[in-house]
Amino acid sequence: MTRKITSPDLIARRYAAGLLAAAKKLDMIDTIKVELNDITTALVQDTQLFNKTTERTATHAEREKILVGLVEKTPAGHVLDNFLKLLNEADRVGLIAEINDAFEDLVQKLKGVVVVETTTSHELNEKEVTDITEKLVKIVGGSPVSLHNKVDTDLMGGMVMQIGSMQIDDSIKTKINRLQQHMQKAKVTALRAAEITE
Repeated sequence: MTRKITSPDLIARRYAAGLLAAAKKLDMIDTIKVELNDITTALVQDTQLFNKTTERTATHAEREKILVGLVEKTPAGHVLDNFLKLLNEADRVGLIAEINDAFEDLVQKLKGVVVVETTTSHELNEKEVTDITEKLVKIVGGSPVSLHNKVDTDLMGGMVMQIGSMQIDDSIKTKINRLQQHMQKAKVTALRAAEITE
């Protein structure tokens, strides 16, 4: 029997969508968003804690005890308590950061916010974020924009932007690659022309 292989982001999105459905049903979207983010931060910033809750050397019961201790005793906490138990049973606690990001994106989309992912060769400063966001708001017809930036030093400069399924690549790396391809084609054309005239 063949197992379907799925990417961590796709798996994270499925869990986030399930949590969002529960949050909507209970009218606790914002509260769950804040508390999930707090739990994620606690796990991601403490390597030892993260390892204790994700390593398979510990039993599910041992990991569950640690995870349940992270949850606030609130109505939203009850939902997150069950959610963390589910992640633990499925050995998916290691995807908590991706799930948190996916949940945040789904909440933004639900509220009509356009989520834009940018990749740049350097960390954007506050002014650059503001300028880019203002331009994007005009491009997307006035809808609010949430900008998420990642750094990839291989880009050398410029920016790659992802808005939904549309990608705009204005990086120097891509421009250099295009120039190299153009020069290669020109070289091949010149060689063919030389062969014809001989």
